[in-house]
Amino acid sequence: MVCSDVEDRLGAMRGQHYSKIIDLLGTPSEHGKAHYVYVLADCRLRFEFDTRTHTLLSYAVAGSLKKDPPAVEQEESAAEGSELKKVLAEHERRISELAATVAELKQSPPKASASKVNKPTAERDFLIGWITPHNWSRLQEGMSQQQVQRFLGPPTSMESVGSYRTLFYRGEVPGSGFISGNVKLNDDRVWDINVPVF
Repeated sequence: MVCSDVEDRLGAMRGQHYSKIIDLLGTPSEHGKAHYVYVLADCRLRFEFDTRTHTLLSYAVAGSLKKDPPAVEQEESAAEGSELKKVLAEHERRISELAATVAELKQSPPKASASKVNKPTAERDFLIGWITPHNWSRLQEGMSQQQVQRFLGPPTSMESVGSYRTLFYRGEVPGSGFISGNVKLNDDRVWDINVPVF
């Protein structure tokens, strides 16, 4: 059988259901959603189908494989190139999505871990000041008012009589209720510390 014989036999099949071609030629060597490819004798045949009705729209004879291998190879290369372009486009799309995700993560602030939040720091201690027992334990006799306020923060109220001064720390503390403590100074030096009951 040569290519011209195959072409003559298929010419009358246009508009026929694709099952007729399978009956005539057997299982295709390659198939897709709307095409079948057969290699018969020395011919490469390609059939295009209507995907809704499964009827033959057209066919093409690539010619003798023995006489024209470069044409067949070119057709195969074009098909492979098309498939590679699709794969490349999909990879490029995924890379773009990943790049956008990385950029978004770089812009959002990092979440602090629990161990970092719970570590005492001078800044954190100052912000929570006198309502933390740890800060009261850092006070010592002989400290100045400025040093006391570095640990406890500004007092809620204060009384002064001559060189004596009392710094009061009072208020509601979650989990402890209303608490009160004070620090007494003479000539700007601590001489008495009354720690609140937490």
